[in-house]
Amino acid sequence: MVTKRWWSYLTGYLIIKVVGEDLEAFINMAITRGILLWDIHRVNENVLIARVRISGFFGLRHISRRTRCRIRIRNRCGFPFLVVKLRKRKMLAVGSILFLVILYGLASFVWVVRVTGSNNLDAEMILQAAKRHGLRVGTLRSQMDKNLIERQLKEDFPDATFINLQIRGTMVTIEIVEKVLPPEVEKERQPANLVARRDGVIEDVVVMAGQAKVKPGDTVKTGQLLISGIVPPAAEQEQMPGVMLPPSTETGPKYVHARGLVRARVWYEGYGDAYLIEKEAQDSGEKTAQFWITLGGKEVMVWGPRTIPFADYRLTQEEKVWSFANQQWRINVPPIRLRVVNYYGVVEHQVVLGSEGAIRVATERAKKQIQEQRLEWSETVQEDLEIMTVEDANLVRIRTRLEAIEDIGREKLFSHP
Repeated sequence: MVTKRWWSYLTGYLIIKVVGEDLEAFINMAITRGILLWDIHRVNENVLIARVRISGFFGLRHISRRTRCRIRIRNRCGFPFLVVKLRKRKMLAVGSILFLVILYGLASFVWVVRVTGSNNLDAEMILQAAKRHGLRVGTLRSQMDKNLIERQLKEDFPDATFINLQIRGTMVTIEIVEKVLPPEVEKERQPANLVARRDGVIEDVVVMAGQAKVKPGDTVKTGQLLISGIVPPAAEQEQMPGVMLPPSTETGPKYVHARGLVRARVWYEGYGDAYLIEKEAQDSGEKTAQFWITLGGKEVMVWGPRTIPFADYRLTQEEKVWSFANQQWRINVPPIRLRVVNYYGVVEHQVVLGSEGAIRVATERAKKQIQEQRLEWSETVQEDLEIMTVEDANLVRIRTRLEAIEDIGREKLFSHP
């Protein structure tokens, strides 16, 4: 099938629109006569869009008269039509070919060398070492020995645990991973409190570091202190009945990075709407593209339609950049940016949900609204759904209430005197 599509592009094909009441007979007669139709998309009962080769288009005229269908050409695609356009713009064709040849030649060289991941190591020293080992601006990519340069750089910089050369087009990135120091001990960490990230009623508190400021049954607000990173001396702390603590030598408070688990009961409310008959956008099968080139801050369209031939469409973009600037060689050529914008025709369809379908869709939307607000660790306790009364008879609105238990603690750093 892929080979047939390529051959169709080389020989040229048409996007046609067929209007008539007997479209099935039109398609069957085309197949029996060996005329290839593909990407057939039926817009409605009397209209379809398809693709056909130039050689097969003329055979459709007799079929259209037999089936009383009308054929309209929507678009002309393929190599023959491209040649016709280029004949009218010969200088553009010559310039495009020359540009591609020059671009291919320039892409064979290294124009940018950069260093990433060097926090403690000097990036300039790494670039100078790479230059000594043969990695410099203007070097042919085919002449570079990537593995050898990596080994030599590792010998020059033993403080780096990993060095990798990543080649992308005309850019070479030297990726550095430095040796990581052991983690700091707990008392050297910056002190922090644990505060509430949302309203709730405390269920239980487990303190691993710090001092609890709430207890089960307390109602807390967003931002309220849960576990303090300031621990007073033992003499000032509340003593447990029947427990004797040794005399403390501490005279002042201790500052720690508070850690713990604070579970609270929280509530959510979400709403979802759905109509009994909703509109849904679907691709019509038609597509076109624009090619834009940016050079020196100016963007110019080099290929594609000036106006989009679709009333409704969706688009996707792809972008590629070639950079030639380099401070060592004092090259200040502006980057070349190629942007491809693909347009896909969209046709709206009506989807009849009905009462039950609208309730289902509205419920899913209400639950999705709540799910986006919930924390990563969340345990559902109870969930209630309610169909609300609205003025519009074609609209269904669902309200859902969710009760859950979540760990609402959030770290908040602070500095101590």
